[in-house]
Amino acid sequence: MKASLLAAMLSASVVPDDALAVEADPQGGWEVDYGKASCRLIRHLGAAAPGHRIEIERNWAFDGYRWALLGPTVHTLGAARSVDVALGAEPPRRFKAWGENEIRWHDEEGRLFAALQKSDRIGLTSPKRFEITASLPKTVEAVRALEACEDDLMKNWGVDASQFRALLTTPQPVGQFGRWVTNDDITRDDVANRREGNVTFLLRVDATGKVTGCRPIESSGHAILDTRTCVLLLKRASFKPARDAAGQNVPSFYINRTMWQLPR
Repeated sequence: MKASLLAAMLSASVVPDDALAVEADPQGGWEVDYGKASCRLIRHLGAAAPGHRIEIERNWAFDGYRWALLGPTVHTLGAARSVDVALGAEPPRRFKAWGENEIRWHDEEGRLFAALQKSDRIGLTSPKRFEITASLPKTVEAVRALEACEDDLMKNWGVDASQFRALLTTPQPVGQFGRWVTNDDITRDDVANRREGNVTFLLRVDATGKVTGCRPIESSGHAILDTRTCVLLLKRASFKPARDAAGQNVPSFYINRTMWQLPR
């Protein structure tokens, strides 16, 4: 939604004519999207930027949260290398950004997410690309709804949500995750039968960092790929174990996704 096409109030800062500049007053409430492997908090920007939204979800594979700005014209803004995020009266924080059809950034320590609960406005700025401010009512209730969704997921996974939330750090991979499942693991039978897809998996990790269990929580659509993923991960994956609030190593779990993609 280029500024020249928006029926929107421009913010005080000067931005180029082809940048997205929006003073949004979102209508309606927050939404929580329940997925098989994730919960996503969604805030639409309203009539000032139809179809545009902010999304927030926990990064299960690493500590922190993933944030994103999405919408039908985000791809026209060009690749954003950084985004400044201001919540309420706090000074903006700068994050490394990526994406083309969407703009994403990672709140590694969860500080931005923690500040969200105390804020009623958000400002998003990327030099020469966009400047957006939006009201954020009822953020405390929104965060509670997201956490309730996450608790439901963890219950379905057989995980104690209260123990997870008390962790100081989650399990961290040792070595390169991309080497746990590689193209060399694709068989001739996979190629012949055109088997490919993404497998989201949950690993049980004990207090020494050893993987003791694996289960697919979102299938590739091919049981043989789901099973092979777990067989390989049980052999190859290793971790620095999770730590509790006292700094002691404790059992926990790790979630990520691997892609089975046939040679093109």
